[in-house]
Amino acid sequence: MDSGQPYPSPLPQITDGHGSGAIVRSARQAQRMTLADLGRRTGYSAAQISRYERGIAPLTDVTVLRRFAAALTIPPQIFGLMPEDAPTPPGAALSQTRAPRVSRETREDGDKVRRRQLLAHLAVTAAAAAGSAATRGQATPTGAAGAGELLVGRVRDAMLGLGTLPAQQSVDRLPKDLAVAMRDFHGCRYGRLAGALPRLITAGHAVTADRPDDADANALLAEIYTLATRMLIKLDDQQLGWMAADRAQVIAGAVGNALIAGEAARNLAVLARKAGWHAQAMSIALTAADHPGLRSGNPRHVAERGLLIQSAAYTAAKSGDRATMRNLTEEAAAIAAGLGGGTLLRDHGGGLSATTVNLHRISAEYSIGE
Repeated sequence: MDSGQPYPSPLPQITDGHGSGAIVRSARQAQRMTLADLGRRTGYSAAQISRYERGIAPLTDVTVLRRFAAALTIPPQIFGLMPEDAPTPPGAALSQTRAPRVSRETREDGDKVRRRQLLAHLAVTAAAAAGSAATRGQATPTGAAGAGELLVGRVRDAMLGLGTLPAQQSVDRLPKDLAVAMRDFHGCRYGRLAGALPRLITAGHAVTADRPDDADANALLAEIYTLATRMLIKLDDQQLGWMAADRAQVIAGAVGNALIAGEAARNLAVLARKAGWHAQAMSIALTAADHPGLRSGNPRHVAERGLLIQSAAYTAAKSGDRATMRNLTEEAAAIAAGLGGGTLLRDHGGGLSATTVNLHRISAEYSIGE
């Protein structure tokens, strides 16, 4: 642990967010802090701190940067930020409520009290929003749309590390909770998911922070993010969907789980297609389909490869490329035929069979004008 003294040596200033993670790592190591030490100071998991330091997760948010600066006792200017006591820009006071006069000696303590009160108020508000309807699995009073908004907001906070860490979480419990959440997803029970899915994300990070080298725990976290991605695609929140899909793919790839990484890539391809990036969507899907891990004799892996090729075929149709769409559809149909029947992938897009390929063929042909 550190002695609580400011960072002893100068660090280079940055102004565009690039290299923020490297600065955090250097400051942390200079003060002999572990990832868990810094996590306790900032409220993030050790795994999330590691992703920030390695540049896997972007570290550009002003609030987050200030939190790290305070935890590491380094000046915020190192991250290209203004000092906390910087003069207010001209005109800014016009948009603010006039503050009561306080002495210079009590202002800092008063600010700290107000921040604690604000955080306490937010915690109470969040608890109230999580009220009996969501925790009992019933629809929220505002209906499906309101439940969807609540779900997106809570998933966002959990992904940003703002969720409340569970007192104790067993890795053996996570698969059961994930299975329940999957059933709620298929049943469109957004009220239940608004409570369950954010808790799963937070619990998954807590478990992997304690067991960073546990492949099964990391695979479960990747599956949780895969479910979150599918939910966010369904709710048409592409920004969070990109983040969730990327995390699922990175985590699954790190532990060598080709099936989960392939499904994450398929979700990324769907998001790229929705954004109109057809060439990129096809590249994502076909690159993932060529992964050696999906060419094994495991029927589930083979089926995932077929789903990726099927997705690329539909993207080709959306881009107006009839020939590529038909070639890829035939390739997916051949994979389905080779499986000798349908292969169910309950947690990964349903499954692959001759019927699903033909349904996609109809949709693709219709999309292209046939």
